[in-house]
Formats: sequence, C-alpha cells, structure tokens
Amino acid sequence: MTANTQTITMKNRRDRDFLRICRRIVSESTRPLTAAQIAKAAAESPAPEFYVTFTYARRRLSYLRRNGLDRTAHDGPAAAFDELRRRVDSLMDRKGITESEALALVLCEGNAPRFYIRPAAAAFLYGRLRREARENRNRRRHRHIPLPSSGPESRTLKN
Repeated sequence: MTANTQTITMKNRRDRDFLRICRRIVSESTRPLTAAQIAKAAAESPAPEFYVTFTYARRRLSYLRRNGLDRTAHDGPAAAFDELRRRVDSLMDRKGITESEALALVLCEGNAPRFYIRPAAAAFLYGRLRREARENRNRRRHRHIPLPSSGPESRTLKN
C-alpha cells in the first residue's frame, strides 16, 4: 500500500469517526444545536486514534526534535504531534525503549484526546460529510435498473 493510499484510508477513517461522534452529539443533545456547535464539540471530543502513519509520525517527530516545537500551535496537526511527542517521551522514560518502539505503542494504543481539527475546518468537514451522506441516501433511494438495450430480455419487453 502506498503512502498516498494510506493517507486516504486514514482520512476516510477519521471522517467516519468524526461523523459518528457528530451524530452522537446531536442524539444526546437536549437543545437545538447549530452545525458549527456540533462540529466544534465533535472536534474537541476524544478520537479513537491519531490518524497518522507510523512513517510520517516518525519523520515529523524527528524534525520537531531537531528544530524545536512551534509553541504557538495550540490546535490542529501541530498540537497532535506535540501530544504524540509527550506520550513517546513518557514511554521511553518509563520503559526504557527506543523512540520507534514507543511511537509504535502510542499509535497502536490510539485514544487521542481530541480530533485536532480547527473549529472552522471541523465545521466545513461536518457540512461536507452531511452532504455526502445525504447524496448517498438519495442515490440508494432513487436507484433504478436500466432496461437492457439488446438481447432476449429486450425483445420480451417490446412485445
């Protein structure tokens, strides 16, 4: 599987999990919520995983160790790698294992504290996922079987 294919798969899993959390927030809400409120709450909810490949995470953590962390990044992907770095460092100190082993354990464990999506991006993502879900529902509802254009079946339909 190529890196690009893995990225697409990760994004699909993230989108599926994000939409599932959004639906849970809507169903558990006792008052009407706007799409932006739903998306923001979902983005701040715990995520099942970090949605990053081992190779990319290792490369990114190595870069951050060499060049330092961007302390201005409080949300989004930079914050995800800051959290990964903290967890990897903690495991390395506690268990005396290599960085690669610690990273593999952290990624296998999953349980990211949130989705690391900025609020505006979360609102856009929620809108896109809702639209796609609605279009898929409509496609299934209005599906028809095309009439055959030739062959014995078409002769029986014409007669």
